[in-house]
Amino acid sequence: MAPAPSTRTSTRCAEVDVKYQQARDLVRDWCGQPARERYDELLALREEVVRLGLLVESAVTALRDVGADDPADRIEKELGIPVDTGSTP
Repeated sequence: MAPAPSTRTSTRCAEVDVKYQQARDLVRDWCGQPARERYDELLALREEVVRLGLLVESAVTALRDVGADDPADRIEKELGIPVDTGSTP
Protein backbone atom coordinates (compact mmCIF):
# COMPACT_ATOMS: atom_id res chain seq x y z
CA MET A 1 0.00 0.00 0.00
CA ALA A 2 1.35 3.44 -0.99
CA PRO A 3 1.64 6.26 1.57
CA ALA A 4 -1.12 8.85 1.62
CA PRO A 5 -0.55 11.92 -0.64
CA SER A 6 -0.05 14.23 2.34
CA THR A 7 2.66 11.93 3.72
CA ARG A 8 4.47 11.87 0.38
CA THR A 9 4.26 15.67 0.17
CA SER A 10 5.59 16.24 3.69
CA THR A 11 8.40 13.74 3.10
CA ARG A 12 9.34 15.50 -0.13
CA CYS A 13 9.26 18.88 1.62
CA ALA A 14 11.57 17.58 4.33
CA GLU A 15 13.99 16.24 1.69
CA VAL A 16 14.05 19.56 -0.17
CA ASP A 17 14.49 21.41 3.12
CA VAL A 18 17.58 19.37 3.98
CA LYS A 19 18.97 19.64 0.44
CA TYR A 20 18.81 23.46 0.32
CA GLN A 21 19.46 24.25 4.01
CA GLN A 22 23.03 25.53 3.48
CA ALA A 23 22.09 27.73 0.53
CA ARG A 24 19.10 29.16 2.39
CA ASP A 25 21.24 29.90 5.47
CA LEU A 26 23.82 31.66 3.30
CA VAL A 27 21.18 33.83 1.63
CA ARG A 28 19.69 34.70 5.03
CA ASP A 29 23.14 35.74 6.27
CA TRP A 30 23.73 37.94 3.24
CA CYS A 31 20.28 39.51 3.26
CA GLY A 32 19.65 39.46 6.98
CA GLN A 33 22.50 41.65 8.26
CA PRO A 34 21.44 44.91 6.54
CA ALA A 35 17.84 44.36 7.63
CA ARG A 36 18.93 43.85 11.25
CA GLU A 37 21.10 46.97 11.06
CA ARG A 38 18.22 49.03 9.63
CA TYR A 39 15.89 47.77 12.35
CA ASP A 40 18.41 48.69 15.07
CA GLU A 41 18.81 52.12 13.49
CA LEU A 42 15.03 52.52 13.36
CA LEU A 43 14.76 51.76 17.08
CA ALA A 44 17.53 54.26 17.86
CA LEU A 45 15.83 56.93 15.75
CA ARG A 46 12.49 56.34 17.49
CA GLU A 47 14.19 56.75 20.86
CA GLU A 48 15.76 59.99 19.66
CA VAL A 49 12.40 61.30 18.41
CA VAL A 50 10.90 60.61 21.85
CA ARG A 51 13.85 62.30 23.57
CA LEU A 52 13.56 65.39 21.36
CA GLY A 53 9.78 65.47 21.80
CA LEU A 54 10.22 65.55 25.57
CA LEU A 55 12.82 68.28 25.21
CA VAL A 56 10.47 70.40 23.10
CA GLU A 57 7.62 69.85 25.57
CA SER A 58 9.93 70.95 28.37
CA ALA A 59 10.94 74.06 26.43
CA VAL A 60 7.31 74.95 25.73
CA THR A 61 6.48 74.57 29.42
CA ALA A 62 9.45 76.76 30.38
CA LEU A 63 8.33 79.42 27.92
CA ARG A 64 4.81 79.40 29.33
CA ASP A 65 6.18 79.60 32.90
CA VAL A 66 7.88 82.90 32.07
CA GLY A 67 4.86 84.26 30.24
CA ALA A 68 6.14 83.73 26.70
CA ASP A 69 2.92 82.20 25.42
CA ASP A 70 3.29 83.41 21.81
CA PRO A 71 6.59 81.60 21.17
CA ALA A 72 5.26 78.54 23.03
CA ASP A 73 2.13 78.52 20.86
CA ARG A 74 4.24 78.89 17.71
CA ILE A 75 6.48 75.97 18.67
CA GLU A 76 3.50 73.75 19.48
CA LYS A 77 1.88 74.68 16.17
CA GLU A 78 5.06 73.95 14.20
CA LEU A 79 5.60 70.68 16.05
CA GLY A 80 2.17 69.52 14.96
CA ILE A 81 0.94 66.38 16.59
CA PRO A 82 2.27 65.43 20.03
CA VAL A 83 5.14 62.97 20.05
CA ASP A 84 4.20 59.59 21.50
CA THR A 85 6.47 59.23 24.50
CA GLY A 86 5.30 55.71 25.27
CA SER A 87 7.54 52.69 25.18
CA THR A 88 9.05 51.58 21.89
CA PRO A 89 8.17 48.17 20.47
